[in-house]
Amino acid sequence: MPITDTLRRELSTQVLQLAEMAARTRASASNPLPVKVVLHERALAKSSRPYKFLKNAALPVIAVERPGELIVGGTSDRLTALASAIQTGTSKEDIFHISTLTVFSAWGVSDIFGVSTEAEAAALLQAARDRGAFVKVTFFPWFSTMVQRLATPQGAIGQGPDRPSLLATFEQALGLEVRTANASTDRPVAYLEPTAELTVDYFRDHKSVRSVSLEPIYSVVDPASQPYIELASLESQQVPVPAGEAVVVGVLDSGVDSAMLEPGIIGRETFNVPADRDPWHGTFVSGLVMSARWFNDDDQRFPLDVALVFDAEVMPAGGLPEHLLFERISEVVRAHPEVHVWNCSFGAAPLGNIEYGTLAQDLDALSDDLGVLFVQAAGNFPNLRTWPPTPAVAIGDDLASPAEAIRSMAVGARAHNGGYVPQEMPSSYSRRGPSFALHVKPDVSHWAGDMNQSGSLGGHGVKSIVPSGMSAESVGTSFATPIVSSIAANVWDALATSNATAPRPELVKGLIVHSALLHDQTGIDSDHRNYFGWGTPPSSALVLGGDPHIFTTVHEVVLTPGSDWYKQPFPVPTQLLTPEGKFHGEVLLTLSYAPPINPAFGSEAVRTDVSGAFGYMTQTPEGRSRFRSITPQEVVGGYWESQQVADGKWSPLKSHRKRYPQGTGRGTWALRLSMTERVDDEAHQEQRVFAIVSFRALAPDVDIYSTGVREVNRLGYVNKVMAPATRLRVDG
Repeated sequence: MPITDTLRRELSTQVLQLAEMAARTRASASNPLPVKVVLHERALAKSSRPYKFLKNAALPVIAVERPGELIVGGTSDRLTALASAIQTGTSKEDIFHISTLTVFSAWGVSDIFGVSTEAEAAALLQAARDRGAFVKVTFFPWFSTMVQRLATPQGAIGQGPDRPSLLATFEQALGLEVRTANASTDRPVAYLEPTAELTVDYFRDHKSVRSVSLEPIYSVVDPASQPYIELASLESQQVPVPAGEAVVVGVLDSGVDSAMLEPGIIGRETFNVPADRDPWHGTFVSGLVMSARWFNDDDQRFPLDVALVFDAEVMPAGGLPEHLLFERISEVVRAHPEVHVWNCSFGAAPLGNIEYGTLAQDLDALSDDLGVLFVQAAGNFPNLRTWPPTPAVAIGDDLASPAEAIRSMAVGARAHNGGYVPQEMPSSYSRRGPSFALHVKPDVSHWAGDMNQSGSLGGHGVKSIVPSGMSAESVGTSFATPIVSSIAANVWDALATSNATAPRPELVKGLIVHSALLHDQTGIDSDHRNYFGWGTPPSSALVLGGDPHIFTTVHEVVLTPGSDWYKQPFPVPTQLLTPEGKFHGEVLLTLSYAPPINPAFGSEAVRTDVSGAFGYMTQTPEGRSRFRSITPQEVVGGYWESQQVADGKWSPLKSHRKRYPQGTGRGTWALRLSMTERVDDEAHQEQRVFAIVSFRALAPDVDIYSTGVREVNRLGYVNKVMAPATRLRVDG
């Protein structure tokens, strides 16, 4: 955008008005005025952002709401300095940065409440009082510092304050009664009693408040009651419950009540009194963890994996408020470090803009703290969707929270027996992505049936067991999720028995996604990726193995910002190279890593990106080496940041797949990985990444695994078999 005197005046006038507001409201460095800076749509790339220009006015970016919406903490003098810089900046760098700016505004009622009018904001607060629901308030990062200063030496935030001390400091800072709070340094949250003091004016005047909403209620049952059809008694049959040293899945649900499943329950934590129990859902889920294929008539599309169950009865019949649910989850998961995979077949329907919710943030932090994997249902949509879906029509079928969690593996449902949608398509009720950060969600999908053509249950569902001792049919992403949890637990266990590499949540997740892309033959269109995820994963034996016409290597790499990592020459099975040296086959590449997360940055919470490509090295006429990618294919022409994000940039899990029946490329084959930070020197850390590369011969009778192993050994690369009785090799 050209920089004119008119543009300079418009922008500086906006900023000076905000400086006057900051003076009126006594904004200070410790309690500043939140100011939203909206960037030009073509200024979203890291290299285009005016971070340095803002920082020179002592206004560093401390939060982000949506792409292109930066938040700074303003004081009168800082904003006045910024207005002056906008008016007088003449350097080439200043002019470029000014050209990226479009609007400055104070963080107002519509931002805080996510509504258009003050009347709607007032109605939200009244609804909380009418229902007796807590009001959830999130804050900008500087509020944590305010609370820290108020904390007693015995209860300093960040040093493990006890709950009374923590609540007291929040109440002192807010002047209100606080039910519970979380003192996260990035996005603090408090749950307030819906008293008369909670008014729109109160929140407008409190400069630390970022958002206000009703506290979500989570449930294992969607608002449309979960249906079950009892089919036949199982009393005369021997349900094949796992035994002995089988792997374990923790089931965070409504409890298990089945004498037939009891031998497969290795432990139990109960939080509900008998009057609040409804174990039908938890029992159905646990049957699928233990023996999904057996319950579903030995359907070969269901995995062979089985697992024991740790029964964590956290969910009462009527659902549970967000803060209580996480307290229960945290308590039971921390008490049982022997369980590495936790099934989460619960959710809360989205109430407004898609965002990085508090429960998702808390589960991500718990995953990082304990090194566990949460497998999360994508959620059920009550209004059935036809297939294919109508393009560009918003029907409210977005992900249920906390399926947007960055570390979790979200699972959608597919109709294995058809029904309201064609066979093996995404189930009519299965919620879809993308996530708040435009990441692919769900990550994978699995068989969980569908309603019939009339929209009711019968004949097209998935089968398990219910407390009556009967086999039963039902549908829901709740029941796709335990199938994937069982696969994940078996993959984790297989890795743990090997000395090749330690199991990590991001490795298990990456292997399952890679196998789904490798083995799912549906032919998923890119426009439908956020309905299917990356596909439907097979049994863990195939996740970790494969056929002889597939050769897979896993590369565990530690990256630093600003430099590329290469594995060259890369071991390519010789049958996949033509006499001219061209690649003739199929190649798949998956990257999975656990980046730093800062929830204050909303849609940009992921703070590092790792990109990867498989290709070949050539020599330029000047004698310099040049890398040419064949997977993903190189983009020619303009490639704006928004397009790159839609294609996976900043996503901690990304996959690429390409077939070359005619052959392509010629040179030294190589794998390249690169790491980028949102802001230079922000993370101050290395990034571990798992790069999974598979080659597949175009004919199934060609054994490329053996020649691939020989090529690895010929090149002298240290390598190990990733897990016993598998065909995966890990780069040592």
